[in-house]
Amino acid sequence: IQSRCLGELGRLQLGLGKNVEARTSIEEALRIDRLNQYEWESEHLLYLAWVTTVENRDLDQAIQLATSARDLAIKQNNYLVFMQSSTSLAHGYAQKGRLDQAIALIERSRDGLTDQGQPLFKNSSSYRAAASLPLLKVAFLEALAFDYQASQRLDDALKTWKEIYEVAKLARFPLAIAEAAYGTAIN
Repeated sequence: IQSRCLGELGRLQLGLGKNVEARTSIEEALRIDRLNQYEWESEHLLYLAWVTTVENRDLDQAIQLATSARDLAIKQNNYLVFMQSSTSLAHGYAQKGRLDQAIALIERSRDGLTDQGQPLFKNSSSYRAAASLPLLKVAFLEALAFDYQASQRLDDALKTWKEIYEVAKLARFPLAIAEAAYGTAIN
């Protein structure tokens, strides 16, 4: 339980702008995870990637950490961390100007597929069911919309914002409705 608490403390510290403390808490959580083979390692790796990004350290290191979190989330069938690490990884690619790679990653991740079109998860139907839930669906679509905008694919961005709006409206997800309406308006 100490690992979980330290990881969440680190995430809270990151949100408060206490980056040094966040790094310390998350690195200690990861040390405990690895010693005890806890399932939280993928989540804590992702948190460390976020800290590394916020600290404006090495973006390549943040991408490597997000990739490790994503790979471990796949092994653990942890769909939430998979989604978070996939969108974080795509954001890192976009920051490096690798927009086509970011878009391709999000598109494949939404479908739960490898670069070769093979399922990432042992139980692909379970993943597809989870990915169809409003939160995961909106998160992937939002990342895709931002990447389309950044790459000046404005028609694709507009189509994606409209899709987010429809998903959010059906799910009665007011924050996503508002964000989609805003994304559509500025597009």
